[in-house]
Amino acid sequence: MLFVLGGIFSSVILGGLLDKYQCYKKAVQVLCLFSILTNGAHFLSLPLVNYPVVESITMFAIGCFVVPISPVAFAFTVELTFPVPEALTNGMMVTFGLLWGTGEGLLQSTLQTSSPFYPLAIWVATSAIAFVISFFVEEDLRRLQLDDVKNSEYIQDDEVRRQSFEEREVFLKEAGLENDLKFQFEFEKGLMQKQ
Repeated sequence: MLFVLGGIFSSVILGGLLDKYQCYKKAVQVLCLFSILTNGAHFLSLPLVNYPVVESITMFAIGCFVVPISPVAFAFTVELTFPVPEALTNGMMVTFGLLWGTGEGLLQSTLQTSSPFYPLAIWVATSAIAFVISFFVEEDLRRLQLDDVKNSEYIQDDEVRRQSFEEREVFLKEAGLENDLKFQFEFEKGLMQKQ
């Protein structure tokens, strides 16, 4: 119960921060680092069965950093794979997540019969692997950049608007969207309304 409550609590806070600052890579790194630390703390608190308050605090903290990694990773993956459709990206993530989770769950349930510390070691190891890999992922938020360019028609300052249009052309060429007629029509319609 505390695990889930901690996850819900931190997911709401993290969702607001991601909407405001778009810092997906940092969020993944922070979540992975604190997942390592809280699962490591669980190593220490697990033998303290007679102290339920310590175990409760530990489980709340683990929930705060383990549960939000999925929505953050899904949103980050959608940003990185744009212009691939969001449904396809999320479908692939769910498929690989289910395969990984099933394999890890079977392994942990087998190892748990020997010692409850083995599954915790696997959690710490997978968090450490994700933490290291996150440093090699380039944060290229193409979908958010395109949204910024689409919204540039609402800029009032002529010099800033001109620079935004030039950035739009460069971005569309880099993204392979320069022949997107729907976008061009909407963009030009916005220009004609301003004149």
